[in-house]
Amino acid sequence: MTGTTPKFSVIIPLYNKEKFVARTIGSVLAQTFRDFEVIVVDDGSTDGSLEVVQAIADPRLKILRQSNLGQGAARNTAIVESKGAWAAFLDADDAWSPNHLAELAHLADSFPDAGLIATRSFMKDSRLDPIFGDSKGQFKRYFIDYFRAAAADISVVHTSAAAISRVAFRQVGLFGNYPAGQDLEMWARVALEYPCAISEKPTSIYFQSTGGVMDSLVKKTYMAKPCIMTLEELSPSVATLVARMGSITADRALYKSVVSYIDSRV
Repeated sequence: MTGTTPKFSVIIPLYNKEKFVARTIGSVLAQTFRDFEVIVVDDGSTDGSLEVVQAIADPRLKILRQSNLGQGAARNTAIVESKGAWAAFLDADDAWSPNHLAELAHLADSFPDAGLIATRSFMKDSRLDPIFGDSKGQFKRYFIDYFRAAAADISVVHTSAAAISRVAFRQVGLFGNYPAGQDLEMWARVALEYPCAISEKPTSIYFQSTGGVMDSLVKKTYMAKPCIMTLEELSPSVATLVARMGSITADRALYKSVVSYIDSRV
C-alpha cells in the first residue's frame, strides 16, 4: 500500500469454501496493482475455511469472524472495518485475473463521478484452473444506463467484478439483509444516485457449482413448492425501486429506465 488509505479494500465474505478460498485469495495477492487491503469475514464457517485463510501469511490480509448472518452482513462487517476509497467485491469461490484491480483503478480514475464500477466476468467450471486469455487488446470503458443495461442483461454488473466508492456507501447505506439478491438491490440504490461505469475487459471468473447461494436457491426452487409472499421476497431490487418511484418522477429518463428494469425483473 502506498499510504494509510489504500485505493481498494477487497471484501471477501467466507462461508464453507474450504476447497476454493486459497485460490480466491491467491488471485488477489497476485494483482499487479498493489495499493489494496484484503478483508476476509468468516461468516461462521463449519468446515476448514478459516484455517485455510489463517495459514496465508500476508500483511495486507485481515481476518474477521462472526456468527452466520449471511453474505450481506459479512460484507457490511468488512466495509465498516475497511479503509479503502473503493470496496472491491470478491466471493470466496471466484477469482480475478492479475490485472483486475489495475483495470478497476483505470475506471475509477477515468470516471471520478461514478459510484459503481465493474469489469466483465465470465463463467467457468469450478474444477478448472482460472486460466485467463490474452486481454492486452483495446477494450471500451464507458458510462452505462445501469437500469436499461440490466433490463437487457441482469449480469451486466457481476458481484465479483464490481466495486463501490466509499462516498457512495455514505450516501446509500450498506447491504440489505436478504436471503439472495442483496447485490442487485445495492446496485439499484447506487445507480439511483450515481453514474455506473464499466470496462469490457474480462478480468473476473465466476465459478459455477461451488455450493454457493445461487446453487442452493436453484435446488430449493425445484424441490419446494413456490410460495412468494411479498415483492421483497420476489426481488429486493424491484421492491426498493417501487418504493422510490415517487421520488424520481421528475427525472423522466431515469424513470423510464427504472420502469424497463422493473418490467424485466417481474
